[in-house]
Amino acid sequence: MPLSDYKKALVTGASTGIGKAMVKALTDRNITTYALARRKELLENLQSETDCIPITLDLRDKEAIDLQLRDLEVDILINNAGHGRSEGPLHEANVDSVYDMVQ
Repeated sequence: MPLSDYKKALVTGASTGIGKAMVKALTDRNITTYALARRKELLENLQSETDCIPITLDLRDKEAIDLQLRDLEVDILINNAGHGRSEGPLHEANVDSVYDMVQ
């Protein structure tokens, strides 16, 4: 299916880096793009640059996810959200810290 057949996308972790680049790439192709991240100010800046639809949300908040995304239907999901910790090499990290990074 060509990319032009897709109409709506959701990008998590959209405020910086790869997520931000994906939002720009999708909106450049006239795909309605929901940009989801925790930092409202960065999302507002991205909205002014791309005409995306910002959703300020922390994906660790399950109730907020249900309330804000329950009725959202998309053709593309780019699940880019996450964070890292500077605790040294991954194989030396605390199991709970690793779980928190990928949760």
